[in-house]
Amino acid sequence: MDKKTFLQQVEQALKNDLPGIKAHQLMSPLNRPLDVDSIPNLESYKHSSVAILFFENGQSIDFILIQRPEYEGNHSGQISFPGGKSEITDINEEFTARRETFEEIGVPLTEHLMIGQLSDVFIPVSKFIVRPFMYWLDETPSFVPDAREVAEIFTVPLLHLLEESKVKRTTLRLGNGILMKNVPYFDFNDKIVWGATALVLSELKEILRT
Repeated sequence: MDKKTFLQQVEQALKNDLPGIKAHQLMSPLNRPLDVDSIPNLESYKHSSVAILFFENGQSIDFILIQRPEYEGNHSGQISFPGGKSEITDINEEFTARRETFEEIGVPLTEHLMIGQLSDVFIPVSKFIVRPFMYWLDETPSFVPDAREVAEIFTVPLLHLLEESKVKRTTLRLGNGILMKNVPYFDFNDKIVWGATALVLSELKEILRT
């Protein structure tokens, strides 16, 4: 897939209704609430934004993922997109995605690089609403990771997302001791990409497939 085909496909998909919950269900752990009506106390959730960054890497289109450092918390060591909590000084949630991306991995973004927005994802364990924004980078990015926020940065060829062999299931033990069985995840770079990040990627996958 080349840049032109990819951007045309995304543009066309965004003119229609996004697959949203239907796509999220494909990579959701059992009993995870997915829609607004099934989430109690939604008004107490904090808002956050993430950036999905695409760029040409030789003959491939890649996207960027980061691994969080190990710490005492719900998302210790997890794989995610660059992004984070909205601050009161942010002009909007898209700005949050750009600000957090620069702070965490040192990649500057402008609003003109945004190519679209995917469906919100809800994270009950930490009470966040995550809003994903997609960006196209015309050059291979140079990274300056924030050691407090990022343990590793790696890229994934977009075509790997479409390979069904990358979807697997496992048992996970969370930081609070809870054992989760039969959890779906994407196996990228021998890393377990699950949870909210997998839900976002599942919607992107459905857009590219259709």
